[in-house]
This record gives sequence, structure tokens and C-alpha cells, in this order.
Amino acid sequence: MKNWLEEKGVEVFLENEISRKIGFRKGFRWNNLARKSELIVVLGGDGTILRTARFVARYNVPILGINMGTFGYLTEVNFNEMHSMLELVIQGEFVTEKE
Repeated sequence: MKNWLEEKGVEVFLENEISRKIGFRKGFRWNNLARKSELIVVLGGDGTILRTARFVARYNVPILGINMGTFGYLTEVNFNEMHSMLELVIQGEFVTEKE
């Protein structure tokens, strides 16, 4: 997904732990990541989204959850819809919800 987004002209920042796991040198701590980001995309399930929200809540950055499992209450997008949904986000065709 990182390469796909960069091909679309989107600057991508990765959290430290994720960055190391996928073999990239440069990652960011949660607070720096939140300050640099206009949107945080979370791949995982409800627990991953809740963990991310806990780290970035004070920065008021929207979170887009992409479900990597079978069912999630908080994830908005299924994995197979990821690219089409991100295309809409890149084009500015989205609405954010608070709480």
C-alpha cells in the first residue's frame, strides 16, 4: 500500500514499529506521526484502531480503519475495498465523523 500511495503522489509516514517490520529505516513515534499527518490509515481490526486512537487522540487526526480480519465494528473499509476507498480519499470525496 505504501508504494501504491506514493505512486499517487501521497507522502507516506510510518510508525516506528511498523517501519522496522517491513524493512524501512525511517519511522516516527506516534506523536510525531500524528503531527505530520492529515489522515492515519490503520490496517487491522478494532483493537488496532483503539490502540492508534489512544496514541493520536489529542492531535485530532482522522483515522481510516481498514479491516484485515473478518468482522469489525470500528473499521470502515474491508481489505478488498482498500484501494477504491483510498482513491476517493485522495480525491477529497469523504466525510469525517467525530466520536
